[in-house]
Order: sequence, then C-alpha cells, then structure tokens
Amino acid sequence: MFTFVPDGFWDDAHHLNSNLLLPLVGIHLGLHAKWILNALRRRKEAA
Repeated sequence: MFTFVPDGFWDDAHHLNSNLLLPLVGIHLGLHAKWILNALRRRKEAA
C-alpha cells in the first residue's frame, strides 16, 4: 500500500513547470498561427 506524504517540493515543481509551459505553448501557437489558420481554411473548403 502506498502512503502519501505531502511534500512542498513537488507542489513547487508542478507550479513552476506549469507557469513556464503555458506561456511557451502560447508562443508556439502564435508562431504557427498562419499554418493553423490555413489548415482550418483548407479543411472548411474540403467539407
């Protein structure tokens, strides 16, 4: 059986990583916005 012992390290690591990852995902999507919009337009035209 596993026992859970609260540890501040994992909480801090989770929040740090999520706070770094979310802006990076936004930047990534922003850099690929033209490709995404073109793909959506092509899909709409094909339907």
